[in-house]
Amino acid sequence: MTPETFCEHFLKFQRRRGNVRSAHNTFRPLPEDAFAEFSLETADRRLLTEVGLPVGTAGMWTFDWSSDWKPARPLLPLDDLKRTRLARNELAGAPVGPRYRRYRVLGTNDDYEPLCLDTKTGRIVAFGPPEDAAPSSEPEEQLVNSTVRSLCRSILAVEALLEHGDAGRCRETIRADDPAAVEDGRSPWNRVIRWLERASAGATLTSAEPEPHPDSALWEHAKLGQVVDWTVETDRLRRFSRCGWNKRHVGEHLHPTFADGGRPLRPPAGERFRPTRRPRRSFEPQPIELEIQLPEGASEPSPAQTAALDTLFRQEMAILEAIGRSFQLDLRRGNLRDGAERQLGADADSLFALLDDPALVLSLVRFKKILVSPHTRGEIAVIGADGDCALDDEHGFGVQFAGNHVFEIGHATVGWSIYER
Repeated sequence: MTPETFCEHFLKFQRRRGNVRSAHNTFRPLPEDAFAEFSLETADRRLLTEVGLPVGTAGMWTFDWSSDWKPARPLLPLDDLKRTRLARNELAGAPVGPRYRRYRVLGTNDDYEPLCLDTKTGRIVAFGPPEDAAPSSEPEEQLVNSTVRSLCRSILAVEALLEHGDAGRCRETIRADDPAAVEDGRSPWNRVIRWLERASAGATLTSAEPEPHPDSALWEHAKLGQVVDWTVETDRLRRFSRCGWNKRHVGEHLHPTFADGGRPLRPPAGERFRPTRRPRRSFEPQPIELEIQLPEGASEPSPAQTAALDTLFRQEMAILEAIGRSFQLDLRRGNLRDGAERQLGADADSLFALLDDPALVLSLVRFKKILVSPHTRGEIAVIGADGDCALDDEHGFGVQFAGNHVFEIGHATVGWSIYER
């Protein structure tokens, strides 16, 4: 696999799907001096320095080390993550210690797991939580690929999966090149393939639905696709979809239910209170219903609404960070501790460890709907989001924001009761 071949084939897949971008805007090559401290096979070094890895892939992996929420310099030692902005967000749980300095960060996936180059072996590995891991658990090392060359071939195999739709064929293509990459059913590539397989099945079902009524309003959006009557269900807001992985578990322990005679129903008898720092592998992201509420008398979204949508997709992580911080401040004004300690006892400390981390507090919120309102703040429309919340199973959670500025937070009604101000 030469750098030129990888670049050519990846761009071909992208352009067939309508993503017309230059190689300069698609790949992030690493500087030669990034390899000054260690040796790497020539073929692997050439791939990383002459072309680089793509900013984003069909595997939901991001190799954009220049992004403002990634390490400030390429191939940062994994142990140094604690000295970066990552110490205050998703990757704060990355392992630290002298033995991890051999790993250099290439990027992350949508589970916020760092993907690294092992400088001693040349392997590509991810660090993710063990199944049912507690917040304090040490992340486990998971093999992604045996070499950089195999990583690039696997990326192309998954890009091809989006065209032919055959998960088995994709898995066999990867296995033929790098058997260890798919040997474990829980391996990162197997998880990616299963996710894309489910998404492909959903797309097939959607395409088989009846055509929209002739009187339906149709609108095309680059990220959302065809929007019918200003409402669409989307899985493209991946980070909103992946919030709430602790919602069910924490909610059941805070608000238990019992059968007649006092037999516990939820949580199951004997289940320990163990919220996690990252989604369990059994966690299923859910699509978000998105509605556009047109301005009065309008036949299509206003420029302020299209700007709000563009910002929502472009700054999704920054928006969620702002929502998490605002949620923290709102919780501090309440009196949550007494009730939590009565229900959870000593385990209440595990709950408050989540609430003290803005990257984890939204693990308690399962977003269901986003509303793009006709009302504006400056040049951008106000957006509302609502969903279920582990801390309030009756009233839920709602928030209003414009861009990445949050200005109201509360019960679910806040997410859809948006008025002119």
